[in-house]
Amino acid sequence: MGTYVLRRLLFAIPVLWGIATVVFFLVFAVPGDPADIIMGQHGDARVKAAIHAKYHLDKPILVQYGYFMGRLVQLDLGRSYAQRRKVTAILLDHAGATILLAVASVAVAVVIGMGLGCLAAYKQGSWLDSIVMGISVLGISTPVFWLGLMAILPFCKVLGVIP
Repeated sequence: MGTYVLRRLLFAIPVLWGIATVVFFLVFAVPGDPADIIMGQHGDARVKAAIHAKYHLDKPILVQYGYFMGRLVQLDLGRSYAQRRKVTAILLDHAGATILLAVASVAVAVVIGMGLGCLAAYKQGSWLDSIVMGISVLGISTPVFWLGLMAILPFCKVLGVIP
């Protein structure tokens, strides 16, 4: 068990590196200059040059990638341009609610999944087993974002507790 967990953790390193690399290069696929987004509408050429120097936007892309990965390894995610705060601090502020939501959703999924699985196993080969299997396949096949919106709908339209 321990070697399995260790292998999975070691496999996560290249996966995270790949995701970070794709995200870095996708930023450059967006048209426009990142400095224009940072300074907004009230900047001039001097401000733009200062932003380029501060964020190393005046360097070649591979050097920028090196700076990006170096900061990422140190868990320095930079500052949010919208909130003017460190991104790490923003993530930590919301980590509690995220963990609570994740634990609650896993608990609900385990309770419902185990209950329906036991019911299907008890009535193996019956119409109830077929219905439970159909619901399972439908649940796995449905995109999560759409399922989330459909789950919110009764609280909005029927119960009226969510605006």
